[in-house]
Amino acid sequence: MNDIAYLKATFKTNKKINGDTKDVAEVTAFDKKLNKLNVSIQPNEVNLQVKVEPFSKKVKVNVKQKGSLADDKELSSIDLEDKEIEIFGSRDDLQNISEVDAEVDLDGISESTEKTVKINLPEHVTKAQPSETKAYINVK
Repeated sequence: MNDIAYLKATFKTNKKINGDTKDVAEVTAFDKKLNKLNVSIQPNEVNLQVKVEPFSKKVKVNVKQKGSLADDKELSSIDLEDKEIEIFGSRDDLQNISEVDAEVDLDGISESTEKTVKINLPEHVTKAQPSETKAYINVK
């Protein structure tokens, strides 16, 4: 009994786990040098449950202008409330994404205003937090 340093319970399935999973696992004992011990353990099986959280990362939000201001008006600036958002998806799908665009439609705007704009998500991004942001449009 004094030789037991660790107990290990391993999922029986060899499949890649990519979602919430439940399984029954056999318990194995090891000494402090991680040598498997031939001992009887009660209970010899345990229920395992893993909750898998989606992978996420923070990325920069760029302003993408669409349309044009009313005649004789000049754009001073467009500032976004959220300069950075968190995107979700698989690690492989997100690894090459470092920024996303928020499209701001300027058609018909003749004075400084604010608009709620959607954030354009690249393919395979499952969600964004937040999914939209405010654009503060400053007109001269």
